[in-house]
Amino acid sequence: MRIAQSVQGAARLGFDTVDGVTNIVEGMYRNISAFPLPFGRAPEGGARGIAGLVHEAVRQVNGAVRQGVDATLTQVAEHLEYEAPDSPAALALVSALNGVVGDHLEATDNPLAIPMELVSEPADAGPDILVMVHGLAMHHSFFTWKGHNHGEAVARSHGYSPVWAHYNSGRHIAVNGHELADKLEQLVDDWPVPVRSIRFIGFSMGGGWSPAAPCMPPASAATAGRR
Repeated sequence: MRIAQSVQGAARLGFDTVDGVTNIVEGMYRNISAFPLPFGRAPEGGARGIAGLVHEAVRQVNGAVRQGVDATLTQVAEHLEYEAPDSPAALALVSALNGVVGDHLEATDNPLAIPMELVSEPADAGPDILVMVHGLAMHHSFFTWKGHNHGEAVARSHGYSPVWAHYNSGRHIAVNGHELADKLEQLVDDWPVPVRSIRFIGFSMGGGWSPAAPCMPPASAATAGRR
């Protein structure tokens, strides 16, 4: 985890929060001052009078400070390559943020957005793969408890090669599903030995055992997954 980029991502999210709260509060003032009829059209635009000026000033100041801070942190990130170990607490915090506002993080190109990746140990690769998929606001290390990785234990006991999916769980499930299919195609192409089958274990978000899935050629698998 790169420290400078993480700080930059947290700063961006903080400024986004200020803008969001400002818009919500201004909307309350606007609605209260408008006195719309029960079946009338909802008021639009900014708040009237002093309230509107105050909220616009808050947005302008927030935007100016955002630009200065983001530019500074961008320069720091370019020259500071220090990368801290991924501690369980840091992984849990970033994964929780992705679970709650992951779609926003991706849409705003926030460095805190988690890119999807498949973590494996190709040196110990076999023909049968077991993919562990974590749930909402979680990460792949949640399969480990008190030093025991349950996914790996299940895989080893049944002769499977373990693979862990790490992804932004705040994105739409269909979007993550399509990208996971693409990642699996690449995994099959790069796997050291011919792949015979792929199984999945997941929890939360409808997780569970999957039936045995014989490995199809990449093009066929991609077509089947998109129908």
